[in-house]
Amino acid sequence: MIKVNRTPEVERWLKSLKDKTTKAKIIIRIDRMKEGNFGDAKPVGS
Repeated sequence: MIKVNRTPEVERWLKSLKDKTTKAKIIIRIDRMKEGNFGDAKPVGS
């Protein structure tokens, strides 16, 4: 499991989002990153 620190700035930004669907998607994506799932990220270089 990867440690993800949600800073006060990020928390304020999330709270300021008016669209609940977008906010939920961002939180889900962060939670997936904690589990090591970075989605469609691809390695750079050789």
